[in-house]
Amino acid sequence: MAVSEPVQIQCAGAYSGTVTLPSLEVAGSVAQARQLISGRIGEGNSASVKLIAGGRTLEDDAKALTDYGVHSKTRLLVMRTARAAASAKLAAQESRAQRLARLKDAAAAVAARGDGSSWNDGAYEFALENQAGEGLRFDDPQDRKALVMGLALHEQGKQILEKEEYQEALDVLLLAEEAFEMCNPKHLDMVDNVGLLMIDIVWCYFQLRAIGQLAAGRARLDKAQGSLQRSHGPSGARMRRLHGNFCPELAIYVRLELLQGVAAFHSGDSKASLHLASALAKWQRLQVSDESLATLASMGFTTSQATRALRFCEGDTEQAASFAAEQAQLSKNRKADHKEQKKLRKEMRSYGATGSGKLVDAAGLQLLENMGFQRALAAEALKQNDNEGQAALDALADPKRAEQLQLAAYLTSATNTSAKVSPDPAALDTLLNMGFNRKSATTALQQCQDDQAKAVDTLVSWGQAARAAGSSDVGDVASGSGEAIGAAGTSVGQPAADAASLLAQALQSSKPGGDEAELPPPADESQEEDRDAEAEAELAAVVKDDPLAAYDVDVRQEGLAIQEYLMLLQQQQKQ
Repeated sequence: MAVSEPVQIQCAGAYSGTVTLPSLEVAGSVAQARQLISGRIGEGNSASVKLIAGGRTLEDDAKALTDYGVHSKTRLLVMRTARAAASAKLAAQESRAQRLARLKDAAAAVAARGDGSSWNDGAYEFALENQAGEGLRFDDPQDRKALVMGLALHEQGKQILEKEEYQEALDVLLLAEEAFEMCNPKHLDMVDNVGLLMIDIVWCYFQLRAIGQLAAGRARLDKAQGSLQRSHGPSGARMRRLHGNFCPELAIYVRLELLQGVAAFHSGDSKASLHLASALAKWQRLQVSDESLATLASMGFTTSQATRALRFCEGDTEQAASFAAEQAQLSKNRKADHKEQKKLRKEMRSYGATGSGKLVDAAGLQLLENMGFQRALAAEALKQNDNEGQAALDALADPKRAEQLQLAAYLTSATNTSAKVSPDPAALDTLLNMGFNRKSATTALQQCQDDQAKAVDTLVSWGQAARAAGSSDVGDVASGSGEAIGAAGTSVGQPAADAASLLAQALQSSKPGGDEAELPPPADESQEEDRDAEAEAELAAVVKDDPLAAYDVDVRQEGLAIQEYLMLLQQQQKQ
């Protein structure tokens, strides 16, 4: 008996591709084909998949495909039943709703954490700055939370908007609007983000051709215009003062006035032609010539840098070159500043949390260090006194309390697991040659960011603190033989946790009443075990540190829409 060869059948419709069947002639091959195809399109119920061949519906699963005239050259048309399509639509809606809920909860969690001054397990926090790079201050923390939440969701919505996924973008942008509404209006008047958000929402309605919403969107556009005028000043005067007479906001007004014209057109308002004419004039000012782009490219600027510069400078090549060079330097400075801030924050985290859960105040720490106090010792004083500068200074000035601080600082360093970066090998060799043991020298260099002089001061202070508490209990951080000998004869090769245990005992015995030493929160222990790290990372990934990025609008679609509605107006006038 001959064995039939597997057969490939071409499919079209709800599934486009091929399925391979052992045979077309055996009974039940219709059911087999239906099951294979339903699996390919993610339909759990194969009965919801309709198969058609040569105009005939393959209804009976018990039959062979050949009973319906199917052969190797047949193309099966695959359709989902109305019930299956409705089920898929419902599943997509549920998935989108779940995603929106996750994004909203993640934005709320990020916004609630503060501006980076609190100790946490490395979760995302947002610091708010104006376009001049100055931090924003709030009397009510709820206002800051609402503003951060709105900004984070707006950035996420804009990224989705760039993908032209307008319905999903609209869902997220409406959440951002809801968040902004919880913020005190006096804070919203200082930024143009609310105005930009209103424009983005109405742009989504326009792209979705939701004409009814466009007419109702006029209130949002009026709100946008008011917000931009307050933020940018009359005729953009404040923006020009801030950006050296450049016009970064021009593209925003093209979209705004286009949408105002479209909304007016569908409302029967005669102002439609005025809005569209103004939008067209601004759009024309934003066009850049290939020759100007080539000129800036020859100076080493990228296409995006050159395009932005020429638009912001209204086509003036000389001004654009100066602007692009200035922006490149500012971008470089921002990256350097952020790198230093990240490094400083990592250092502050290494000291642990104050009693109120804050990081050690970096400004207060620098002040105490400038007064001559060893950095780790000053950090411990600030930590134990909840960042109260005078109280920390009093503790440092008291010899007995200073000894306790020295022990606590060494204990913090010994138990800190966040410093994973290996120290500079040359600096480490120098300290080893000076007689310090490897473990202590490594810890000191990590804490002092490879500053050799500070590391030496730190090691000396630890040694003094250990001897003051009784070296028979603690061990020495330096010896001629390169080993630190403790009460039980332990050496420098012992784990840091063992050294910390000995220090804790010494610190406990040196404190009044024998209170236990407070350890810093472990860096790998999550304070928010149920936080949605994936959703938070998604929000953080879209945040830009470029203050002008919001004005980089690709106005090609706007240009086409302006022409379309100007033609509609002309046709309307002829009737």
